[in-house]
Amino acid sequence: MGRDHDVRVLYSGFLCPFGQRADLVKVTERKFDPERPEHPAYLAQRLFITCREPVREFQPGTVRRDATGERLNALFPFRRVELLTLVTPDLSPPGNLLPVREGQYAFFPAVRDEDPFLFTVRATDLAGRETEFRTPLLFLTENFNKGAELEAAAKAYNALDPEPVNPEAPPAKLCAALRGARVAVAATSAPDDTTVEAAHLVWGTALPTDRDDQFYQRIPGFLPVVRWATAVLPAVSRLTGALGPRPVRYARRYRVAGFDKTPARPGDAVNPGEVFLELIPVTGAPPLVMDFADQRDRSGGLAAPTLTVAGLSRLTGPVSAAKSSPAATGGAAAAAADPLGTVADGTFQPSDFFDAIGAKLFGVIPLSALVKAAGLDKELKAPRFITQTVNAATGFLADLRRIERQLIGVAARFPAVAAAVERVRTTALTLVKTIEAFIAGTATLSQVDAAFRDFSAALDALGTGLPAEVDHAVIALIDHLRQAIAIWENAPAGVLPLRQAIEAAKAGIRLPESVAARLEWVPDIQRWSLRAGDPPVFDPHDGGGDPARAGRFSVVVDLRGALRPDVRPAADVTCTLEEFDLVLLPGVLAAMRLDFRRVRFTVRAGEKPDVEVALRAVEFIGALSFVETLRQIIPLNGFSDPPMLDVSPLGVRARYGMPLPNLAIGVFSLENISLNAYLDLPFAGTRPLEIGFAFCRRDAPFRLTVSLFGGGGWFGIVLSPDGVRALDAGLEFGAAASIDFGVASGSLSVMAGIYFHLDAATGKAVLFGYLRARGEVDVLGLVSASIELYLELGYEGGDAVGRAKITITIEIGFFEESVEISCEKRFGGAQSLLSTAEGAAVPGAEADGGLVLGAAAAGTAPTFAQMMAPYQDPVTGARRDPIVEYCAAFAEVG
Repeated sequence: MGRDHDVRVLYSGFLCPFGQRADLVKVTERKFDPERPEHPAYLAQRLFITCREPVREFQPGTVRRDATGERLNALFPFRRVELLTLVTPDLSPPGNLLPVREGQYAFFPAVRDEDPFLFTVRATDLAGRETEFRTPLLFLTENFNKGAELEAAAKAYNALDPEPVNPEAPPAKLCAALRGARVAVAATSAPDDTTVEAAHLVWGTALPTDRDDQFYQRIPGFLPVVRWATAVLPAVSRLTGALGPRPVRYARRYRVAGFDKTPARPGDAVNPGEVFLELIPVTGAPPLVMDFADQRDRSGGLAAPTLTVAGLSRLTGPVSAAKSSPAATGGAAAAAADPLGTVADGTFQPSDFFDAIGAKLFGVIPLSALVKAAGLDKELKAPRFITQTVNAATGFLADLRRIERQLIGVAARFPAVAAAVERVRTTALTLVKTIEAFIAGTATLSQVDAAFRDFSAALDALGTGLPAEVDHAVIALIDHLRQAIAIWENAPAGVLPLRQAIEAAKAGIRLPESVAARLEWVPDIQRWSLRAGDPPVFDPHDGGGDPARAGRFSVVVDLRGALRPDVRPAADVTCTLEEFDLVLLPGVLAAMRLDFRRVRFTVRAGEKPDVEVALRAVEFIGALSFVETLRQIIPLNGFSDPPMLDVSPLGVRARYGMPLPNLAIGVFSLENISLNAYLDLPFAGTRPLEIGFAFCRRDAPFRLTVSLFGGGGWFGIVLSPDGVRALDAGLEFGAAASIDFGVASGSLSVMAGIYFHLDAATGKAVLFGYLRARGEVDVLGLVSASIELYLELGYEGGDAVGRAKITITIEIGFFEESVEISCEKRFGGAQSLLSTAEGAAVPGAEADGGLVLGAAAAGTAPTFAQMMAPYQDPVTGARRDPIVEYCAAFAEVG
């Protein structure tokens, strides 16, 4: 019968933010209840959604802008979105996001055990990589797809993501959990150069200005965008081990200019630095720092290019925020609005990267002052961090391209091996082109074999004949290619021979993949002085037209899995500084010039770190020029402590000691004289370079005597570019006399001295003067007596300190007894008085006469003025004035 039929009502609309066309189906049907008497019938109603357009294609290359000028096509990382959930389960009663009229809906579908309901989606990113995830979607009826209602719907949808963002709790109705899926969030120019490991994507919706409301029933008037995301940055995590996702969003310049290097329209912004992501600052969260200070095995021991990551560039990987932006982008005001403005302009400013974290070479020279500014389009002049997912075939091709590129510089610097190097370079390039043609189907496997044999023969001809000055990163890459050659046709069990891997790549077979990370940096370097106008401390050689003798600095880190299972995945690291002078320390104390051929830090997979220091010459200059003369006159085998050099991964320590012969003429005697020097040259870190000089030592002072008068002393100082680090000096003088009558003897000595010690690390200084008088008498060696008086006055810890000690010793036969009486008096300095009297509350203190008493109770020695201040006698209650009483004691009695 007709009354038993169901009724279906369709409400057409769209699923936001992706824009698939869908229908909300309301089914009303008559159902009998068998549990009740007479089986009554009821009208039952249910809702569900069906998708009429599962696939949406997007055009990343078609520029569409919103009212603010942002490129909406650049703010979405997927070119294709397919909805796999075509029909939802029966839905709970809808809760609309906006006020609606009859027959209108704007709600997030929900079911009984899932609110909001998660649709299953398969998306293809800009690199062609597919990803599946589940996400809520907003259903909008067609009336919300035009005019003011569309604007209201977009505003309400985006308002579900409040500011500031909370990466710990992204908005549930706008968020998709990707669980670390690799997503290319921007157009790529090289494999994985815009890929991140996404944890969450937070959707938004935007309205293009070119939308046409007359097609509101068929075409969505909105476009999907990613408002922000939490993601792991592969280059940072692989090279530093810094795990955990960080909140990111599209960079401001990228939002309006994409990757344009020239203006699309007059006045449009450009992005030659190819910046595409910026990190979102989160209150209370530390910044993301690529800190190699504790991981120099991944960055090179000479210089750790530590930087605070503020964003990502397609050219260089992680980049730091700029202090200011050039006038072309609006000057300082623009820099405040866009911290990545300078990088987006294509300029590498070393101060922006390294000043904030104080990165230094040798612990002294700021990297920001050593490295020249450069354009990001200049090859490797800015630190370049690259992460790629490779298999055996693509990894081999990448290595061939790198060796071809790097050997260009080797051939130019070392003409003696230029022919052999050029042969390797050309055969590598030919092999790359042949393999690519084979995969594309335009070359045969026999042609690949022929090109491979030519390359292998060229590599064998080169052998180990490269000069020692060749960058070890090149040598490590050649060794890695030799490993690949060794498994061209035959490989260990479980490893696919390289030739078969190339055949599999042509057949479209998916090969096992691994992630490779690489840091490359070969900047131009310049002189550095402590102060403007001073001679340089660091002076790279200009080479005089010879590239092999010119100053050069390079850092190369290659972190990847090996092609063979018996070789552990590890980092090949090379950091080299070549052809430079280090002068210590012009403008402070010019003392030494070190002429370096090279300083090289190398780590190879499975090997211990190796440090190579090649010195051309060491010359004492300035204040130590006399040492240079003595070094040339006196043979090294005449020294009790010849020059010592200790090289470790932390730095270089050199010590130099030279004793002088004793001198005695009549009653005059000068002995135990020595000169000492040492150099502590750290390779990297915050510990500064130190150079020390000493005339004798505290444990071995010089001695000078003239008749019964004598004395001795020592002096030592430690300097660094930022000043005096330590100073230790002492001088003692006096007289001594003795008499011997045979059965009895005696002696008397009086010595006075001064001692000073300064330690800049603790900020403490000690200065003391002392007097020591000693007398003793001995009778037949059986009975002896001595008395010693020691007086000391000095400055210690901000206080004036006086000490006195008298010691009496009596010895009779085997019996000995000593009595010692000592006292100490300490007065606070002027700073103690001022810091207390200027308002510092001292518990239990009483004010009297403008001075604050009771400083000693607070742990500070009382000043002399406090000790002599008037006070109330605790017994009689009378006021007593120590100064008046002291003066009255010496007054004449009238």
